[in-house]
Amino acid sequence: MALDDPPRSRAARRAAEEALVRVVHHYGENPEFVLLGGLVPDLLCSKSGVIHAGTTDVDV
Repeated sequence: MALDDPPRSRAARRAAEEALVRVVHHYGENPEFVLLGGLVPDLLCSKSGVIHAGTTDVDV
């Protein structure tokens, strides 16, 4: 993480999720890209007792 990156928080994650929704909306129902990075753990392991550190961006 760079010194000027915003701190990771649930609010920062929500902002990244909202950005992802806008990207998916722009590309339509079947976008041809892969989601990588910090948004993935919560999507794949939503029932885990371990909370991921979070993210502040969207990696596609």
